[in-house]
Amino acid sequence: MSSKKNILLISKVYSSFVKEDINILSESYSVDFYLFKTGSNKMGAMFQLIKLCFFLLFRLRRYTVYLSWFADFYTVPCFALGRFLRRTNVVIVGGFDAVAVPVIQFGTFYKNNLQTKAIKKTYHLADYILPVDDSLIQGMNFYIDRKGQKIGIKNFVTGIKAKFKTIPTGYSAEKWKRDQTVERKKSIVTIGGCSDLTTYKRKGLDFFIKVANEMPDTQFTVVGLRDKPFEVARSEAAENVNILGYVSQQELIRILSATTVFAQLSLSEGLPNTLCEAMMCECIPVGSSANGIPLAIGETGYVLEYPDVEMAKNLFIKALNDTPEKGTQARERILKLFPKEKRKTMLSELFDSF
Repeated sequence: MSSKKNILLISKVYSSFVKEDINILSESYSVDFYLFKTGSNKMGAMFQLIKLCFFLLFRLRRYTVYLSWFADFYTVPCFALGRFLRRTNVVIVGGFDAVAVPVIQFGTFYKNNLQTKAIKKTYHLADYILPVDDSLIQGMNFYIDRKGQKIGIKNFVTGIKAKFKTIPTGYSAEKWKRDQTVERKKSIVTIGGCSDLTTYKRKGLDFFIKVANEMPDTQFTVVGLRDKPFEVARSEAAENVNILGYVSQQELIRILSATTVFAQLSLSEGLPNTLCEAMMCECIPVGSSANGIPLAIGETGYVLEYPDVEMAKNLFIKALNDTPEKGTQARERILKLFPKEKRKTMLSELFDSF
């Protein structure tokens, strides 16, 4: 049954989690990947959309499943064709496509434009919606607003007939583990992975640097900045804050292995890969209360209820003075809750069911 399935997986990014899903699905099914290049302007996006439509038309009856990593405007032609041909439409929801964060103009639902309408249409055309965390179905974010900010697809889109199934991202025990040859020091690191200021603020990096500047005797590191965020961070950070650009996975593991505490002070997330990967490397986590962050941390670290500098400093100090066993517990928690094998099993069971 599974060998007859031909899947088109489409995404605007070719990141590690997309690659991982391609590898997982390719073990049982035929998978083609289409990288949608959004273009630098509306004309460029329209050209790419037309290009996608021709791609679909020339492969009209090839695919039995249309799978999109993230909902966006480019998923509409795929899913419309899937609905017309009575194929199965599946969308994986990662975060941006399920929230509204007006304070930083982030999330598909903070305004009502053509992209928002297209994403709503995507959810109406979908047969299965697979968020990486329950909060992306329906929830509240008390970190960005102490009165509560509505998040999750059901808070913004009505009349959805698709089945929701939460399938968290998974992490390899062999790929992500602490390098025992690296000496661990009392320090704090965060990973940005951004080249724009919206992501910079969403990741809470401005707040992270503000807290770091108040702790001059502690070494802080921000990894994965480029372009404007790199410049801004360099200009705002004190001497105890090291600002790094993008690094290889090998170098990242070395950095995580050498640090005691990992911070994930995001305003909005799904289930953050960087946090889980750092915990796999036995870093003690300190994170915001947004979305899936508290679930990942559990009792193995500390959760900041709202962005307050003094509260964050106190949590950092507690984490720095914790025992190494706390880091071991952090790794064990991710291995228990989000192993790679769990995602593989859940995806396989779902795709075998239709």
